Amino acid sequence: MRDLKANSCGSRRADGARASFRASLTARRSAFRWAASRMVITRLLVGLVFLHSVGGLCASPRSDLESPSQDPRDAAAKIAPARTNRESLVSELRSPSAEARAAAAKILRANPVSPPATNWNSLLAALKIGTPMTHVEEKLRSVHAELELKCDITVPCAWLERYRLDDLWLLYCHFHYVSNTLIETKLFQTWRPIYLQPPPHFTGVWTTYYANGQKLCQTRYKDGDYDGDDISYYPSGRVSCWSTRKGKRGEPVGTGTAYKEDGTVLPTPQRAKP
Repeated sequence: MRDLKANSCGSRRADGARASFRASLTARRSAFRWAASRMVITRLLVGLVFLHSVGGLCASPRSDLESPSQDPRDAAAKIAPARTNRESLVSELRSPSAEARAAAAKILRANPVSPPATNWNSLLAALKIGTPMTHVEEKLRSVHAELELKCDITVPCAWLERYRLDDLWLLYCHFHYVSNTLIETKLFQTWRPIYLQPPPHFTGVWTTYYANGQKLCQTRYKDGDYDGDDISYYPSGRVSCWSTRKGKRGEPVGTGTAYKEDGTVLPTPQRAKP
């Protein structure tokens, strides 16, 4: 009997130990699973934060890129100043397209570049007083200067030739009326006007420009005839003259107004009575 009781107690103790071990093993497994879950969740959160930060950097706006919602003409206007060939922009001012002229003028106004007078120092040094007119003209042709005006001046008695050297500088040459030799040279600063006639039967406002992008003239037409305001400008952009014109020849209607470059109104010349 005592042996049976001893065996029974030992069996119970073994069962209790196994149950305790199983409970301990289950608790360890649960703790391990919970720790693994926390690690996975932590890694996921770190990954999400990283992706969000990278996505924010990739999506952040840059000054040299345009969003698709912006007007493509505005985008072109901002990218176009990267073009360094100023001559190509000036040539666009002769385009029959009003949009192309306006776009080129806008870029030129936003990026003003004035050719320096020092570009012509060597030319002026070569044009010495007393040089024959033919030699002066040959020298100016060699630098591709454009003859814009040739006339005689009463006082002093001399010949005057005016040459366009570049888009900004003009050269005035005075020659002795009898000997045809150089008396004086003068360099003047004034932007080149880019004249351009509208197409036949044009209706609307026709705008031309100076080589610096400022407006030269703004005239209203209807079916090719003048039909309203005709405004002229100084190279600075200020209005120089305003009038109203009508018809094919642009006959003035009423009295126009002329301005100095500072905005002062010039007195209207009085017509002589018949």
